[in-house]
Amino acid sequence: MDDESSALPIGRRPTETTEQYELATLYKALRRNLRVYASNLLGKKHNRQDAEDVVHDAVARFIEQRANATHPMSREARRSKLVLMVGDAARSRARSARREVRLIRRESGSNVAASRWMNPRRRNDDGEIRRAIYGALKKLPNSWADPWLLMREDDLSIKEASELLDVSEGTVRAAVCRATAALREILTKDGYSVELLNARTDQ
Repeated sequence: MDDESSALPIGRRPTETTEQYELATLYKALRRNLRVYASNLLGKKHNRQDAEDVVHDAVARFIEQRANATHPMSREARRSKLVLMVGDAARSRARSARREVRLIRRESGSNVAASRWMNPRRRNDDGEIRRAIYGALKKLPNSWADPWLLMREDDLSIKEASELLDVSEGTVRAAVCRATAALREILTKDGYSVELLNARTDQ
């Protein structure tokens, strides 16, 4: 049996709320795209099961959060939140894997690449830039920020981003352009150079 149809029950149960049913339906529709998204973030050294685990963990956390929620959530908001949680879970697992690799390299004799990763100045600079960008993204509409994150931070194609967000490729392209322009304006005012931003936004 194809595992695509066996992950969550889609037929509505008598005790199941409307939101639980709609979340299960959304998960079924997005499952393949979410797995591809997680796989892209995890990298080539991770297999399909690793990506499945990330998606299932994120979905389980989302269900738990919604079980304790007191306010309704639109279908678009659920989709956006689920994509965000899968991305966060995949990035967290990828960071843990990279830390393990760096530790092994350091213990076995650092090479040039390992020395670069272990450089505290580099880590601080990267962390500062990332925090500034994420802070600026919070000031933008989700309809701009979400496509930008998927394409610029997570390296998804326009097609992949449009499928995850359930919008047209033209909408994704326009949102990324608007977000990039807004980020440059916000971050330049905060004292970050255009040249530094170009390395993150011109891809």
